[in-house]
Amino acid sequence: MSFLAPLWLALGAAAAIPIVLHLLRLRRGERVEFPAIRYLLRAEREHRRELRLRNLALMVLRVAIVAALAMAAARPIGPLGGSGHAPTALAIVLDNSMSTGAARAGGVALESLRNAGKSVLDAATPADRVWVLTLDGRVTAGDANAARDAIARAEPMGGAGDLVGTIERAASMTRASAFGSAAVVVLTDGQASEWSRAARVGDVPVTIVSLTDAPPRNRAVRDARATPARWAPRGTLEVAVTSTDSADVRIALDDKTLARTTLGPDGTISVRGAADKRGWLVGRVELAPDELRGDDVRHFAVFAGDAPAVRVDASAGPFARGAVETLADGGRLELGGTIAIVSAEAASKKPMFAFAPADPVKIGAANRALAAAGVPWKFGDLVRDEGGVHGGDLDGVHVHKRYPLIATGAGSTDTIAAAGGTPWIVAGDGFLLVGSPLSPDATDLPVSARFLPWVESVIARYLLTDGGRVIETTPLADVSVPLGVDEIAAPGQPSIPVHGRTVQAPVRDGVYWMQRGGAIAGALVVNPEPSESQLAPIDRASIAGRITGTRARVLAPTDGVAKAAFATSARRPLVGTLLVLLAILILVESLVSREPRSSERSPA
Repeated sequence: MSFLAPLWLALGAAAAIPIVLHLLRLRRGERVEFPAIRYLLRAEREHRRELRLRNLALMVLRVAIVAALAMAAARPIGPLGGSGHAPTALAIVLDNSMSTGAARAGGVALESLRNAGKSVLDAATPADRVWVLTLDGRVTAGDANAARDAIARAEPMGGAGDLVGTIERAASMTRASAFGSAAVVVLTDGQASEWSRAARVGDVPVTIVSLTDAPPRNRAVRDARATPARWAPRGTLEVAVTSTDSADVRIALDDKTLARTTLGPDGTISVRGAADKRGWLVGRVELAPDELRGDDVRHFAVFAGDAPAVRVDASAGPFARGAVETLADGGRLELGGTIAIVSAEAASKKPMFAFAPADPVKIGAANRALAAAGVPWKFGDLVRDEGGVHGGDLDGVHVHKRYPLIATGAGSTDTIAAAGGTPWIVAGDGFLLVGSPLSPDATDLPVSARFLPWVESVIARYLLTDGGRVIETTPLADVSVPLGVDEIAAPGQPSIPVHGRTVQAPVRDGVYWMQRGGAIAGALVVNPEPSESQLAPIDRASIAGRITGTRARVLAPTDGVAKAAFATSARRPLVGTLLVLLAILILVESLVSREPRSSERSPA
């Protein structure tokens, strides 16, 4: 047993008062015999035992009354008896991922979850501490009224969020509180894709409220990608949809409709288009509205401008020269510009696209040339292996001969791809450096189908200053932004400051501008995860298995959620029980303390 207001136990000292009064009555004074009271003395002797027992019972009852009153004022809680629930640290996790915006048989999913959350809060008391956590990262702490307001304000976000991570955070918060009882209530639509891993909650009891009505069929735009990111002024848009039947699609660039078409189940299409103005353009791929509106639109961005102008140095080799000439023939590049494509030993100044020399003897000269040009990297010792490449859209490319890239300065750079656990391609302010020669005996990149689009992409993304850098991400994901970007902005929305190289993507989908000193340095395109469009539910038994460390209860919104949420505490308030006991003691004391009826009195 423990007490919520233990200072009131000091009131128990008043229980000594009936004992003192009882002892004072036992004191004997000087006896003086009067003939007139002989009959009273005889009656006292005849009823002495009865009077002693009666006085002793009164003393015990009065001591018990004072003790019960002190115990009740101290607000005890214990494992036995009692009613209601002990003061509880309650965390409500409200799933407001994109899928909860779907219209279902029982209404919009999020509205059903809101109602379940309000029913839980109706059973809360002022002594409870309540948190509401939503998947968009918001946390509201306070009493039941603050929690109701937070639940009422919640709206479906633009992506999946992290349900499991939010449950773990909620359990950690309640466990760290000073309350003896803790509980987590999870309100979710039961989408299977959200339970990709188990939630570790320790010993905190968890109640999961999952919708039971079947989700609707759904159509979604799965992909919308402009290639290349820089149109000069033409390009291609790759579109893919997820559907079980035909879907009407509209493709728009700014205010111009590029195409309207109908795609079959899980259809794809490539649309050629041309920009009618220069600069950054925002596009949308739209489906006819269905029960889940959040994935009926997918955003993309392109930059329209002149083709990048490059010059190919004589040291570049046949594969680099052939790639540039092919791109130039297609209008994707122009020849004769300031961007040098060169073997590193012949590099002189930035901007440059440089790579390791084919002759190992020239590595020393290459390192000196890089240092003179202000590139804070050098080539290490030759390594021969059959390792694969990771990152930079080059997964699956093999490297047979490479020079590990070693940083020589403090300049900020991006590691675009790695091989053997060390940087293989890096990019920085005005340079892109590859740790292998562009030849088939060093790497199969020059002879792969991805070589031409990759060359065009990296030139536009890393060596141009006027645009072409597009980063695609999902809501709330951590994003590595280009060098010098200081804020993320969108019309009509507060800007997001950037400190360092990493920023959290906005919670809403759309196109945002990465800005450097007020100028646009690239586009951040935020779209929901394709998995969020898969509304297939997880069965209730599987949900319980996704909670480790405690036994989870899985309920439907109609299964007495409020009672179950607070039934996890093994202790109950005992104030009510003590007040009933106090009333009984007062009643018994009043009966015992009554004078005997006249028929029971002894004659005087």
